[in-house]
Amino acid sequence: MHQHACRTLGAFALAAACGLAALACAGCTAERDSTPAEAASLEASEDTVEGRTLLLPDWYFNNTSDEDVIEVLLNAGCTSAERSGDCFAVTMTEAYAAAFVSGMHDEVLDIVEELSSEAAACGATLEADGDFAVITLTMPAEVYATETGANLALDAKAAAAAAYVYRSAADLGACETVVVDEQGGELSRATLPDDHEELLNAAEQ
Repeated sequence: MHQHACRTLGAFALAAACGLAALACAGCTAERDSTPAEAASLEASEDTVEGRTLLLPDWYFNNTSDEDVIEVLLNAGCTSAERSGDCFAVTMTEAYAAAFVSGMHDEVLDIVEELSSEAAACGATLEADGDFAVITLTMPAEVYATETGANLALDAKAAAAAAYVYRSAADLGACETVVVDEQGGELSRATLPDDHEELLNAAEQ
């Protein structure tokens, strides 16, 4: 696994932690800004509000035990967290859920913007639609054939892994990264969640 992809994949786990930590901050802000009556009402209703349950793919927390993942989620302010198949079912208040989805969108946008700058430096372009359904990396075929181009393509595919966590939390579904040459010919493609194992295996090599 090349150095930058290693850093990128590690940053995805950090991005998730940052997004979850932002939930706790959002809760503190709500408590700080509420009136005494509102705070009392919120406290009284906390046990009765079901909130929203998000499904986060387990591979996003690569090499982390279920117990540690659940502890992080609960410490971040989630009301419950448990394994559900190949995901973690995480329940939080509606306000916290909205903050998490918004925070993850910003994290993915930061990753896309960073990779876009790196792509430009080697004569390529990287673009994504508003909800990251498709991330497109365009580069000359001769650049793709180099180590630099291959590594950039791997990082673009890794960005789809972070995008899928956001899209999963927002109930938007799958996403993909497509690498094309300047004539639009497809060089490679990765679709999440279907290709996550192949992507992680390639990144670890």
